[in-house]
Amino acid sequence: MEEDYYEKIFMKESISYLQQCSKQLSLLKNNPDDQNVIEELFRSFHSLKGMSAAMSYDEMTKTAHSAEDILELIRSEKVLVTKEVIKKLTQSAGHLEHLVAAMANEKRKLISGQKIEAESNLFSQLIRQLSINADKKITVQITGLETELDAIHLELISEPLIHLIKNAVDHGIEKPENRIKRGKSEKGKIELRAYRTNQHVFVEIKDDGAGINKKKVVNNAISLGILSGKQLKTVDEQFIFNLTMKPGVSTANEISAISGRGVGLDAVKTKIESFGGSISIQSEAGKGTVISIKLPIMISQQKLKNT
Repeated sequence: MEEDYYEKIFMKESISYLQQCSKQLSLLKNNPDDQNVIEELFRSFHSLKGMSAAMSYDEMTKTAHSAEDILELIRSEKVLVTKEVIKKLTQSAGHLEHLVAAMANEKRKLISGQKIEAESNLFSQLIRQLSINADKKITVQITGLETELDAIHLELISEPLIHLIKNAVDHGIEKPENRIKRGKSEKGKIELRAYRTNQHVFVEIKDDGAGINKKKVVNNAISLGILSGKQLKTVDEQFIFNLTMKPGVSTANEISAISGRGVGLDAVKTKIESFGGSISIQSEAGKGTVISIKLPIMISQQKLKNT
């Protein structure tokens, strides 16, 4: 238990220092002679080295120490801040980020599994209950949430995901009789999928419903003054999908017990962007919609405090 406590402190502090390193390196590129930035960068790597050594994380200690040595030479004016030097420091910071992310991944598998599994089951139950309330038949498929997400990521996106699930059930999936008329199975399908790359975590919610009515989106945007007839001639499909994330642009015609007039995608977008994420939409009329959430693997403590 005591070891877990110190590991949590280490993870929290190392992420904070790495965020500072990233900011300081960016400043150093623009102003190589800024002694204050050099000192701050030195302190960040020095702190990372000390914490890593205390935890016996040898590779992290060695990497941070190497960067610290370079910065010590810069401080003593034995080395100039060149593009090559900044590149080496950036590589050291990147390697440290990779090591911390790998540690977080292992910790996630050991600690977060049960919490994520419980949350995943809640999403399934939510979709099933909403489908009953909406008098619709919907199957649920969830993949990757338990293996690809950290508990912290799931905690951050739970609220946006619930909004997106409600909208998918209420405004995406059609009534069984309407699906049959369109040559579809009477049962709609909603999929939640998570996967990750080296730097990002992705969560997708996909439905095989009616898709986004582009004409309605355009008309609503024009009526709100967001889009002009002249602009319409030059916009592409992706631009139209992005319009749905503007305040007030909704194609929901009716108030419902599930999602009111439909939770605005602008609110979802704002929430996700508040912790460094982004959201994108793809849709095909009559076939459904895919909404993808992209999150940084490492989320700064400051951003967590602001959510």
